[in-house]
Amino acid sequence: MGGFNSGRKRRRNYVGMYPKLRASDLASSGVFDLPEGAEGVISWAGFYKGKALVSKQSGLIVLNISAEQRADTQLCIRHSTTACNYGGYRTWLYCPYCQRRVTFLNSVSEYGYLGCNSCLKLTYLSRNGDAIDRLHARIDRNDKKLSRAWARKHTSALSREYAAS
Repeated sequence: MGGFNSGRKRRRNYVGMYPKLRASDLASSGVFDLPEGAEGVISWAGFYKGKALVSKQSGLIVLNISAEQRADTQLCIRHSTTACNYGGYRTWLYCPYCQRRVTFLNSVSEYGYLGCNSCLKLTYLSRNGDAIDRLHARIDRNDKKLSRAWARKHTSALSREYAAS
């Protein structure tokens, strides 16, 4: 009883595990510049392996997603823009469930349902670590800040110091 890896399995879903639909990706592909009632086709990496037929109707973006191994899915997403302090504007998407304004929507299921982190009960991996995980993350951050040569030289000295004690 109680052997290695015999405890409870982690059942949390993390933000980085699932594909995202980002407002910035839609803006860079020109979706928000479409005139009312116009349609266009977009495809983007990291979301679905397929294409989406996009139509814009009175503040809504309608995505008809067709993928290779799945039935077609239709998603209606509300969007808005806000002015930035130093010019330009920022585009926001609204969660279909709670109407929260977010910069990206996650897709957890293979059926194409989109939602914000709160509705889909997603959390960040960095929020769920213990003291050892935070220590490893801090070491990794510091190693990236230092030059590689300096880090290599002092890592070997540190390993000798820990091996001696």
